[in-house]
Amino acid sequence: MTSEYDVKYVVRDHNLPKYKSVTHIGGELSTGDRWQIPVTEAIDGIRTGRFAFTITRPDNSPEPLMVQSHPLYGQMLKSVKDGRDPESLIALPEHVPSLC
Repeated sequence: MTSEYDVKYVVRDHNLPKYKSVTHIGGELSTGDRWQIPVTEAIDGIRTGRFAFTITRPDNSPEPLMVQSHPLYGQMLKSVKDGRDPESLIALPEHVPSLC
């Protein structure tokens, strides 16, 4: 059975190129608990049918994320409405872990 998650934020490695900089995706469950997984695990989960991810558009409509092979950056997540580059995922807010 596929587990579905809405992605609310990303974690970036600013030493990587822009379209490869998202290393983790995350969000919040209906219980209020946060979840976060590496992009590589998300890609594997989508490919195997274990996970499905969406992002919420400004009009509150969910948009599925899919796996696509990029000519320069390899396998990456992007929304179905994005062109070649994952602009929708890049536009999500960045989660910065607290230092406490």
